Amino acid sequence: MEFRHRFLQESRRIKIERAVNRPKGLAEFLGRITGVALITQKVQQFRDAARYRAFLAQNKDLAERQQRERGAFERKLALETLTMQRRLRALELVEQRERQSLEISLLKERRVEERERTERKPQPEQTRMHPDEFNKAAKKPIDLIGRIRAGVRFSRRRWRGGRRRGSGADI
Repeated sequence: MEFRHRFLQESRRIKIERAVNRPKGLAEFLGRITGVALITQKVQQFRDAARYRAFLAQNKDLAERQQRERGAFERKLALETLTMQRRLRALELVEQRERQSLEISLLKERRVEERERTERKPQPEQTRMHPDEFNKAAKKPIDLIGRIRAGVRFSRRRWRGGRRRGSGADI
């Protein structure tokens, strides 16, 4: 808007200046007769058109620059929005963990109070070891040489020896 206002103001100033400096009397008559007035008018029209083209180019440049700035601002705003959403989600996860931790600690406190009230002691955790099965498996030796002589093939899960892979020979 300011470019347009400046352009119109400059055009008015030039128009007024031309009217003031226009030849009068005999100079005006001689200018019309000789064709100098026509040449002067054409030069002024050319300058006016050049000034108008410059105004349009400035206007176009301004619009393009503002469009680029608007796009950059929108991208920046989108990135900031994503960042804030990511931070908000992280805070929600932290709150959720804190809530779970609080619930667990409250549950433990209630259980301790309940045990104290009922005078019961916590039961020790049961071990899940089976020593008999372990000892039985340890007593059986694995006879690899005997299995190789018998032609038993080994699966890759059990034994990964062998140099050639993918050839079908697992030995």
